[in-house]
Amino acid sequence: MDRHGRVDGHGGCGSSTCRSITTPAFSLSNSTRRLSLQLILLFSILLLLLPASLDGSPVRTRKSGSSSVFSLFNLKEKSRFWSEAVIRSDFDDLKSSGHGKVDVLNYTKAGNIANYLKLLEVDSVYLPVPVNFIFVGFEGKGNQEFKLYPEEIERWFTKIDHIFEHARIPQSGEVLKPSYKMSVDKQEHQHLPVVSHVNYNFSVHAIQMGEKVTGVFEHALNVLGRIDDVSGNRDHGDALWQVDVDMMDVLFTSLVEYLQLENAYNIFILNPKHDIKRPKYGYRRGLSDSEINFLRESKSLQTKILQSGTIPETVLALEKVKRPLYEKHPMAKFAWTVTEDTDTVEWYNICMDALNNVDRLYQGKDAAEIIQSKVLQLLKGKNEDMKLLFEKELKSGDFSDLNAECLTDTWIGKDRWAFIDLSAGPFSWGPAVGGEGVRTELSLPNVEKTIGAVSEISEDEAKIATRCYSGKVCYIWRSDWVCYKNSACLRVQKNCACLRVQRFFGNRAITRLLVAITIVEFRLMKDHQAIDILLAEIDIYELFAFKHCKGRKNKLALCEELDERMRDLKNELQSFEGEEYDDSHKRKAIDALKRMENWNLFTDTHEGHQNYTVARDTFLAHLGATLWGSMRHIISPSISDGAFHYYEKISFQLYFVTQEKVGHIKQLPVDLSALMDGLSSLLLPSQKCAFSHHMLPLSEDPALAMAFSVARRAAAVPLLLVNGTYRKNIHPYLDSSILQYQLQRLNDHGSLKGTHAHSRSTLEIPIFWFIYGEPLLVDKHYQSKALSDMVIVVQSEPSSWESHLQCNGQSLLWDLRRPIKAALAAASEHLAGLLPLHLVYSQAHETAIEDWMWSVGCNPYSFTSQGWYISQFQSDTIARSYIITTLEESIQMVNSAIRLFVIERTTEKTFKLFQSQERELINKYNYVVSLWKRISSITGELRYVDALRLLYTLEDASKGFADQVNATLAILHPIHCTRERKVHVVFDLTTIPAFLIVSGILCIVLKPRRPKPKIN
Repeated sequence: MDRHGRVDGHGGCGSSTCRSITTPAFSLSNSTRRLSLQLILLFSILLLLLPASLDGSPVRTRKSGSSSVFSLFNLKEKSRFWSEAVIRSDFDDLKSSGHGKVDVLNYTKAGNIANYLKLLEVDSVYLPVPVNFIFVGFEGKGNQEFKLYPEEIERWFTKIDHIFEHARIPQSGEVLKPSYKMSVDKQEHQHLPVVSHVNYNFSVHAIQMGEKVTGVFEHALNVLGRIDDVSGNRDHGDALWQVDVDMMDVLFTSLVEYLQLENAYNIFILNPKHDIKRPKYGYRRGLSDSEINFLRESKSLQTKILQSGTIPETVLALEKVKRPLYEKHPMAKFAWTVTEDTDTVEWYNICMDALNNVDRLYQGKDAAEIIQSKVLQLLKGKNEDMKLLFEKELKSGDFSDLNAECLTDTWIGKDRWAFIDLSAGPFSWGPAVGGEGVRTELSLPNVEKTIGAVSEISEDEAKIATRCYSGKVCYIWRSDWVCYKNSACLRVQKNCACLRVQRFFGNRAITRLLVAITIVEFRLMKDHQAIDILLAEIDIYELFAFKHCKGRKNKLALCEELDERMRDLKNELQSFEGEEYDDSHKRKAIDALKRMENWNLFTDTHEGHQNYTVARDTFLAHLGATLWGSMRHIISPSISDGAFHYYEKISFQLYFVTQEKVGHIKQLPVDLSALMDGLSSLLLPSQKCAFSHHMLPLSEDPALAMAFSVARRAAAVPLLLVNGTYRKNIHPYLDSSILQYQLQRLNDHGSLKGTHAHSRSTLEIPIFWFIYGEPLLVDKHYQSKALSDMVIVVQSEPSSWESHLQCNGQSLLWDLRRPIKAALAAASEHLAGLLPLHLVYSQAHETAIEDWMWSVGCNPYSFTSQGWYISQFQSDTIARSYIITTLEESIQMVNSAIRLFVIERTTEKTFKLFQSQERELINKYNYVVSLWKRISSITGELRYVDALRLLYTLEDASKGFADQVNATLAILHPIHCTRERKVHVVFDLTTIPAFLIVSGILCIVLKPRRPKPKIN
């Protein structure tokens, strides 16, 4: 044998001459000895196992007398038979880290690891959202001199429901009716929940502006307003007025900047004083239908506009003078809720000077000159869509494709502000037939109808009314003729005094008749009886007392005079009980006295005040609901279902599909510059965009032509116009589902792939732009559609397509030749899930509901305007969509890891192993939570770009925590796959003889025998 224990080729002998050695004849062979040994061992084991088997327990610690499997080894109950390394030699046991028995006990008592670490599944993460409600004209100088008190502001507006869950609207089916309207299938697996774990926590603050701010806006309405109908067909007494919303935009933006409210969402509520010269007005961009017709017919005006050498700057230029309204914003306590006039006097002076300049510019100008100024302003303005549209129409001179936008009383600005004008309108818009949540003339609260109907008159106004009461009185029976019994009175004269009295009373029926007062002196007819005059006077006093005396907080002196007069009337009625009067007069007098006994008109009761309070509460509740809707629709709208991740670069792949081949892309009937500018506006400041253009003629691509032909269908769509006319329209359309399937098949062949298809930092958005000659839509009703992996846009020839929507009794017309607005809406839905402004998810209905109140503004998601400029509201919604998706996925990942710890039981045997991972687990979890808090805080300050930079870090941190949980469980799981590591053995003296016998037998059998040499 060599030094390595190997035997050489000579049998292990060291020489070439080896003696042969043989075993004796009597010795056992190796196989026989092995068999004997196995039999002896088997018998011994059966002998030793007999007591344990009789006991009925395979492993059991015994305290006395009874045998056990290993009791013969003389080991106590807590003694060790062998080390734990003997059981598992495939991993190292951990050393104790100093945790005492108390820690082990707490660990085992916890039941599972999640309870021990005190980890619970995350239910909600809150994103702060700062909101300002700014009241203008509610200091007592606006319409109806309505004044909001601080306690009312706090009660109704600063305590609006502040917690909203972020919600997603799943799509299924056709967009017009079923898509967003269908209930959510609770069994259907959603990548992200419909009702999100992320909640919006609104910090609402109400600010009441002073008299000077109200004066600026009232003056702006007078200066910037103009008659809607320039043809002169309407009487100026009831003419409809339009206010230039682009010019009002400058005022709102300057006020927000002056008060330094840019880092919050600002909703203005306007209540300007009602001007009888402007009975009904609204806000609009551009020109009215009458002005467009005037411009179309006046070729000289068109020439004058085209020959204008220089386009003047905006006539309303305001300096940026900022005055901080509060020291720190947001997330800090505001300094005040009511601004004093001294706080806004500087802004007031600047605005009034600018408005006066505009007023002087428009003074003395006729309709043509005003239209010329307005068109030049649009050509110079910042609205790219209006600029491009008017440039095109001026060059063609047609103007037949130019349609007026809707008049509205609400508006969403380009920055973080929107407004409601309670004195404007009212207006209506929405689906013409079959829609819900449509905007009606009663959708907004009306100060005049609610507060004005029950408002208290002043002492001076009461004296004016008294002059009417002091003369003769008459009833008016549902007509303009003042009558009493059989005697005709003169017609009510429309003088100021009586008109004011009629305003005090309103047009409400009292005891089934209307009462009017005339100051015209007239002589009663001879057949008038004295009792009838007294009864008529009582009716008037009763009416006035119920209206202006009963329950009044500040009692009028006139009411005391009427109280004295009522006592005199009682005495006069009692005088009719004499015998000189006939029975009919007596019955009338008795009935009148009984009625007066039940009166309590001039005492200090609170019933009238309660009526006034109910009217105020009704108005404020309606206004609060409207503001609540603004938060749901424009500040934190619902988005489409899906996971929308943040990408540093967005690549728009534009595929223009034409019927015939086009020589150059510039020859396409598409404004590429406007389209790319619009698509670029969807990106955040930290994102970059790239464009690639591809022209795909159907005549040269049979596969694509087949896909287009398969997806092209037609539908008979019933249409009921606003004038009640029924019409059946045939809508040729592309079925988006079929087209998507066909295009995916083409993409599998590689012909449609973009250049950045596999880059994680770049999102590719394929946009298929079909240009077709005949009318063509998508899914029966739309110009574009966002799908899961592409966007489909259809452009066709009709320039005035009558849609299913109406505005103020007129059908909305779509220009199918310019689908840029629809394309941007679909692209933003594909990119970040943005939906039209009228859609929002309702938890009560478990589906989407419609509210067309806020479908306003020149953005792609509004149907009342043709503009497609992205507002800061929508830009923030896109950023929040990215943030919420990452937060949602992080929460899901953390909750999944916590659920694994919930089902992992804690035992004493796993404590040491878990102890080695505990610190790392807690550190990784705390890091994820700290990122949640940091993103929430930064988002609350509206610093979305800074928050987006943390999203990749959050993804890595969440994955790190989940991986650490899985690694910890992997270490603990082998324990469950082995036997008990501690073997409890009981020492029993009765097993000693058996142990000795077995030992002796083993020694005899296993004792080596000396081999005897065999000599040949």
